[in-house]
Amino acid sequence: VVAAAGNGDTSSTTFPAAYEEVIAVAATNRLDGRASFSNYGSWVDVAAPGVEILSTVSGGYASWNGTSMATPHVSALAGLLASQGKSRANIEDLITRTAVDLGPNGRDPYYGSGRIDADRAVQ
Repeated sequence: VVAAAGNGDTSSTTFPAAYEEVIAVAATNRLDGRASFSNYGSWVDVAAPGVEILSTVSGGYASWNGTSMATPHVSALAGLLASQGKSRANIEDLITRTAVDLGPNGRDPYYGSGRIDADRAVQ
């Protein structure tokens, strides 16, 4: 299960993202920086692009911001890994282990393990 960390720029835990068995997703901006609205905390697992993400709307497309826009990137990567026959535990491990470390060295409350890297994860 993959869930958005939330858009309140707060360290307060949000559920379902903060559940241990859920991959909690924070948002990054175009420069791989922390999206100013993205929630953070020790419970964040990874980050993904969540600023100016195109989405379908009635009559066309619109640009949206949010951890809910970042979460589908992680869900799609999980789906790619599942299509390779990976187990749930392997999927979560690959997503976090192959993420691009951003911010302070190692795991941190803003990016978790880092911004996902689909190319590295599926290799």
